[in-house]
Amino acid sequence: MAVLRKGISVKDDMLPARDFEDPIPEGSTKGIKLDHENFINLLKTYYQLRGWDESGKPTKEKLISLRLEDVAEKLYG
Repeated sequence: MAVLRKGISVKDDMLPARDFEDPIPEGSTKGIKLDHENFINLLKTYYQLRGWDESGKPTKEKLISLRLEDVAEKLYG
């Protein structure tokens, strides 16, 4: 779980603030701003579908299902 060892988490899956504040400059979605709350909800759904918790870390159950019992034990005891 190199990602966890490097401290990568939900903060690294967040878009820059300007993506929610500035309208899209061109294309078919020109003028639209991304909705921050909707983005957060989609991210939570993605994590849930992957078997991760809300911090972006695999759950103990997910690790066990991947036959990573040793990793699950180190992370969760």
